Amino acid sequence: MLYNQFMKSYLSYFLLIIISSVSLSSFSTQLMQNPSLRARIHSQLARLNPSLRCETVFSKTLPITTSPNRRSTRGAPRGIESKNYLEVMVQEYSQKFSEVIKIEFDLPYGHESDPKSFYFLKNDPYEGPDKIKIYKELGVDGSGKSSPDKISTWMEFAKNYRSALDRRNINPKDFLVPSLVFFRITAEDKKEYKTIDPLSESEKLPQGEGWKLLNKDIEFNLPFSVILSMMREGKFPLLDALHDTAHFVSFLRFPEFTYYLREGMVKNADPDISRGFKRRMYWLTEALSVLDPDGATKNQDFLSSQKRSTDVRNIKIIEKELTKMAQDSESKLLAYSYKLARHFESQLRDISGGESNPAEKWYYLSENFKMTAKDLLSEDLSNARGLGIIGELSKTYFEDGPVTLKANPKQMTNETSTFSFNTFVTSQKLLALILKKDKEQILTDLNSMSRAQALSYLIKYTSRLEYFLTLPPFTYQVWAQAFLKADLNPSDPLSAALLTVFGSNIVKNYYLGIGDKRVEP
Repeated sequence: MLYNQFMKSYLSYFLLIIISSVSLSSFSTQLMQNPSLRARIHSQLARLNPSLRCETVFSKTLPITTSPNRRSTRGAPRGIESKNYLEVMVQEYSQKFSEVIKIEFDLPYGHESDPKSFYFLKNDPYEGPDKIKIYKELGVDGSGKSSPDKISTWMEFAKNYRSALDRRNINPKDFLVPSLVFFRITAEDKKEYKTIDPLSESEKLPQGEGWKLLNKDIEFNLPFSVILSMMREGKFPLLDALHDTAHFVSFLRFPEFTYYLREGMVKNADPDISRGFKRRMYWLTEALSVLDPDGATKNQDFLSSQKRSTDVRNIKIIEKELTKMAQDSESKLLAYSYKLARHFESQLRDISGGESNPAEKWYYLSENFKMTAKDLLSEDLSNARGLGIIGELSKTYFEDGPVTLKANPKQMTNETSTFSFNTFVTSQKLLALILKKDKEQILTDLNSMSRAQALSYLIKYTSRLEYFLTLPPFTYQVWAQAFLKADLNPSDPLSAALLTVFGSNIVKNYYLGIGDKRVEP
């Protein structure tokens, strides 16, 4: 009886938050402004319990719900001992996690006309099958036609993750494991956090009044200090968000990367945390795909098949050769540039959480280029209207132009999106396709950019991707250890490679070394 009462109240609480709050959650940032999608979330959650009925009371810091059957405060319900209340809440949160993840899979990530999030998982052209395999290990069966056949509860997900570590002979103490996040509002009106791995620390549920379980619609982007503290303890937050599940898919896919990610967070003490470190950490954990460290032979074979040198050469030499190729046969350059982009895409591995969520990765790419996600996946340019962004991106990459992407509300994330390999290679691929399609001297798809300018940019893109393929691929260990240095020197081999591809001063000034302070425009 008591459990049922709590379930009704907690589901009511969650329903009102998800409908009324505006958060920076990767999912709700895109969905919560759309009334029709909010209504669909409302109707799906309401089916869980048709008798849901409550009112909302808004406080300065936290939405709180009341109902005729129960009175709530910022702490535990009156008359119920705090720890028992939290144990019940953990059980309810675990079940609710399953229901919310299913809803997110069944809804479009961005616009209402976009495909379901599950569609992207099934159709991610290179990484999808491997991600589906890991999801199945975690109790999310992605073999269904239009939605997953099964979604695990939070507790099942965490237990399946532990079993997956056992099968890989990984000690959880050296790794990152799912964690619940508790919070309360202090007397100073600030949030205090505690993180618990319920599979090994069930006895450590926070004591005292006011503690609640955090969900993504209260706060999704945790403060850096909280994340840093969690990762040093070998924990990583698993909130009720598809984005968070993707982090754990990434951790299992790339255990070497995860091990050195954890190690790097432990090694860096608070005084060492610089602006550059924070930006590199964000890039590393949220928005980075890297070349497969085991792909050297495939890269060499591809270049040989295209009659290109496999030696590491100065970028100016490559540009000169490609310019000559364009002069001799423009169609040959376009064909090679397109094939190179497709090969490079096929070798990218989604090591970060944002890129590991296919809906998130492809949605933001499509937003960048003002295409529908389906059209981008199928390389259909017939409905494209905003490809002028490629010219703006090219100026940013090659001429120190400003960052212009508006696909995410955070400026730092815009930078990271701009300088991701996914955005760079997509720019090259689309530019090659436009030049194949448009035979006019002035390219209307590119905001009247001249054909000569477009070809010049394409040569710069192509030369840089070719250069990167000739390098011995960097291991996941190198990526993690380099990015998590307190001070990453521009002469570091990985830094030198990044500065060759992304020559902009933004990468040099903000992401390498200790990082400059950003001056807001």
